[in-house]
Amino acid sequence: MSSILKVDQLQDSGGNAIITSDGAGNLTAGTIPAKTIGTGAVLQTKYYQTGATLTATNTSFADLGSFSVTITPSSTSSLILLSANFGSAYGGSGNNSTMFRFTRNGTAVAIGDQEGSNRPRASFRTSSVTKLINGDGNHAIGLTFSAIDTPSSTSALTYKIQNWNEGGTFYLNRNITFDDTVANYSGVSFSSFIVQEIAG
Repeated sequence: MSSILKVDQLQDSGGNAIITSDGAGNLTAGTIPAKTIGTGAVLQTKYYQTGATLTATNTSFADLGSFSVTITPSSTSSLILLSANFGSAYGGSGNNSTMFRFTRNGTAVAIGDQEGSNRPRASFRTSSVTKLINGDGNHAIGLTFSAIDTPSSTSALTYKIQNWNEGGTFYLNRNITFDDTVANYSGVSFSSFIVQEIAG
């Protein structure tokens, strides 16, 4: 003999909705507290990604293209994992170095300590074709960097990646020569900016 249990909502012992049904077979999951999931669990993921090429010539920190992600933490104890992944990222011969930094609502985060009074502070950096691969403008390198931010906030947070070129041009998702050939070195790369809320 079979039995049928009909309910429109399942609740835990504290009266919190775990699953809600609209009566038409559509279920909505309730929010599970981070303390129930456990520290270190990924609570949400937001991202920006692109396969388009980009060049930049700014010689002070400025937003890098559309590398911007907004996330709203569910708890003030949450950590935010920031991951920058560039398929290819380096400067031309006139650009000896490119620095990058993460910002949160316009304020730099996850940057180096202040050493002295003049040194700029960045999250990560790359060098130029001249310094890295002997001036070869055909070949590019990939670049990845990750960091943890502790915003202590449940408001919407907008994270961005900024870059600062020492001089010349910075190239993303492409090499310098960018010849339209079938050669391996002419390939267009893919880059992403991933922002995750981690239970703290």
